[in-house]
Order: sequence, then structure tokens, then C-alpha cells
Amino acid sequence: MSQSRFKLWVRATRPFSFTASIIPVLLATAFAYVHNPTNIVWWLFPITLLAAVLFHIGANMVSDYYDYKFGVDAEDTYGGSGVLVEKLLKPKQVLTGGLFSFSIGFILGLIIVAVRGYEVLLMGLGGLACGLFYTLTRKGWKYIALGDLAVFIAFGPLLVIGSYFSLTGTYDLDTFLISLPIGFLVVAILHANNTRDIFNDSRVKIKTLPMIIGLKGSKIGYYFLIFGSYFITILLVIFEMLNPIALVVFLTLPIAFKNAKRFSQAQIDNIQPIVMMDVKTAQLHLQFGLLFVIAILLSKVL
Repeated sequence: MSQSRFKLWVRATRPFSFTASIIPVLLATAFAYVHNPTNIVWWLFPITLLAAVLFHIGANMVSDYYDYKFGVDAEDTYGGSGVLVEKLLKPKQVLTGGLFSFSIGFILGLIIVAVRGYEVLLMGLGGLACGLFYTLTRKGWKYIALGDLAVFIAFGPLLVIGSYFSLTGTYDLDTFLISLPIGFLVVAILHANNTRDIFNDSRVKIKTLPMIIGLKGSKIGYYFLIFGSYFITILLVIFEMLNPIALVVFLTLPIAFKNAKRFSQAQIDNIQPIVMMDVKTAQLHLQFGLLFVIAILLSKVL
């Protein structure tokens, strides 16, 4: 495979979005290291992380295939990786790549199941359902305005709780609570994407949340999601579920305000200010998430 061909396939996976699957696993691992280190099986960490990313790749590529098939992604739209719209790869290649990624991720998950039991299988199937059925039919989660909920569950509570259980074999209610800030931010990535595509999506008769609430409502929704992540962090500190060092995530607040300002500039006849807002929101998610993980690790010694 030539280097250019390799880069093409990397592009098809949409690597800018991997923060959505990597950060939750790192967060769960940091929390386990601080609160339950004796039960951690460390060799399961790379398997858990890789399986999460492979499921994410599978969801991205299958979504690209069906968005292209149903006309959601076309030459005059911004959605997806662009490899199908630009005819750089064939649709069946992308679909096969996505299903292959799901399959390898599922096989890796079975290793964790062998160690931790059927609970991991159930959580893995839940993640698979969120990813595979996101666009599998015209009634996929994305097309009936349930995409935000599916993404929140998959890349928020489900992945954090599932990763914590995979590593430790135990549950902890706090893993649900600490998943909420990053869950809000990952939904903000999707929300930015769907708001940008609100008018193109209406042409193909699908429904996303921004289409239902309109551009003005979508702006409010975006503000709620990104600033809600900081508000929840404050609450977790106030109720002593997190060490005050977690407030270090506020170092990313200027980026959040910058994104919000850009989002406010979008107009019905001019979406140019938010064309790249999904990428910029993913960058915010990454920076917020890394600081969140570091803060949890530091709480062990502070």
C-alpha cells in the first residue's frame, strides 16, 4: 500500500474525532488508578483502548457509507470524511472497512469478556448498537433526532463505566458522574456538525435535533453543552466527588468562549463561521479531557 493510499484510509477513519473514544478510556483508567488500584489488570488497558477506538472507527466509516448512500453527504455538503463524495474510495470499500473495524474491536472485547464476564459483553453490545445502528437504516438514530442521545451514551457513561469495569471488575457510581462533562462535550461535537448541515439534511428528509429546534435553538443548545461541562465540574468539586484541582479544566474556558462566539455568528444564509466547528469542538474536548485526566491523577498526591 502506497503512503498516499495509507493516508487516504487514515482520512476515512476521521482521526480528529478519536478524542471522543480515547479520553473516556483515559478518564476511567485515571479514576481506577486513584480509587481502586489494587484491582486493576493493567494488560487490559491497551486492549480496552484499542477496542474503543476500533468501534469508533467502525461507526465513522459505516456512517460515511450510509450518509453517502442516502444522499446526506453530497458534493455540496461538508459532512463525513469526504472520501466517498470525492470518489477517492468506493462505497463498498468504506463499508467493508467499517465492518472489519467493528469485528476486530469485538474480538478484542471478547478477551476482556473472558477475564471480566458477561457484563462486558452486554456493555460492548450496547456500544455496538449505538455505533452500528446510528445510520444503518433510514430510521437510524441519527436520522430520527436520537443521534445526540446515542453519542452521549456511547462516548460518555457507557464507555467510562465500561472501561472502569474492564480494568477493575467493579462498578463505581462516581464513574457515571465524572463521565458527564466529557459526555456533554462529545455531544457538542456532533451538535456542531449537525447544525452546520441543518439545511442540507432537510433536503433528504431526515431529522436531527438542530432541524427540530432551528438555528437559534441550536445555538442555545451548543452553549448549554460546552458551558454545562464546566458547571458540572464545579458541582462535582462542591459535593467533594472531585478534588478542587479538577478546576484546572477552566484553563480551556477561553477556547470555549471563542467557539461560542464563532457559533453565534452563524446565520441562515451564512454557515461559514461554523464549517469547522466540529473539529474545533473536538479540540476543546481533547484539551478539557486531558486536563481532567491529569487533575484526577494529581488528586492522588494532593
